Amino acid sequence: MLSRFIIPALLLPLLSGCASLRFYHQAAMGQWDLLQARQPLAEALEDPNLSAQTRRNISHTPKILAFAETHMEMETGEAYRTYADLKRPYVVWNLVAAPRYSLSAREWCFPIAGCTRYKGFFDESMAAAESQQLEEAGYDVYLYGVRAYSTLGWFEDPVLSTFSDIPAAAYTDLLLHELAHRQLYVPGDTVFNESWATVVAEAGVRDYSHRQQSPLAHSQRREDPVFFEELDSALAQLRALYARADGTGIGPPGQSVDLDAEKQAIFDGFRSRYLTRSEPLAPFRRWISQPLNNARLVSVSNYYRWVPALRYQFEKLGNDYSAFYQWSETLAAMSAETRESTLEALATEATANR
Repeated sequence: MLSRFIIPALLLPLLSGCASLRFYHQAAMGQWDLLQARQPLAEALEDPNLSAQTRRNISHTPKILAFAETHMEMETGEAYRTYADLKRPYVVWNLVAAPRYSLSAREWCFPIAGCTRYKGFFDESMAAAESQQLEEAGYDVYLYGVRAYSTLGWFEDPVLSTFSDIPAAAYTDLLLHELAHRQLYVPGDTVFNESWATVVAEAGVRDYSHRQQSPLAHSQRREDPVFFEELDSALAQLRALYARADGTGIGPPGQSVDLDAEKQAIFDGFRSRYLTRSEPLAPFRRWISQPLNNARLVSVSNYYRWVPALRYQFEKLGNDYSAFYQWSETLAAMSAETRESTLEALATEATANR
């Protein structure tokens, strides 16, 4: 997951407004504290208090990086050569907000990184306060903890305690996903960036497992087609419903009762169908048990909307990373509208050839 709000501290004096200054100050200080906590992987392994899973993952990291460089032709720099124990469950908290009757997530714009469809905070209390303000203003909001992010090469990202103890498959997937963001990043296009990194990491985990002759499995999040089928259906129903709303898509609680009732019925149907069709251990069963709103659905859609199209193109190019990167650079250079129409056409072709 990217947190693109991180910028060089020298830019802070150029910003205006107390709220902006407080936000960028906590971002700069959070990044600084993280960098100060780094230590070489070899030193980290000397800590007797490391969990067995963390020890295995850290020990295996150099192999993953070497594979990314040689087989996937990725530039890793000095990323993930160090370890930082943050002594908390998440490194940042991300806030997603969508109008009450719209699936167009609110965008926040930052120097260098451009506009994103979420806002990341090192300070959880600041994130919670802004979440509450947006909810009171009529937005659907979703605030969630994030285990990892990429600084897009501005800093040499360390392995973090927030994700070092996850299963080996998920750990490999996460490292490759974040490295993919260093490989290609289009300012202002969250959905493309996340979908692209998802596809690259997915292919990397598959190839790494094969090369290592290891039982390493795909990340669980790739293995729930029922969820994404039902998600697409729910999103289509919501778009049709919101076409009846006013132009802003925002309204105070209690207004447009009929729309609210129909909206809730779509969420309830989505949950019911998924729970009925999915396996007992399917990965999204816990996620869908929580209250649903536009922001929660958009947060997932941001990561997967273009995955089928990009996966299909990668396969068309013979699973050749270099060819896929070159094609992706061309796509990245397009206008946002042209890039979206190109991906829409690919998605249609992928569905037809499924």
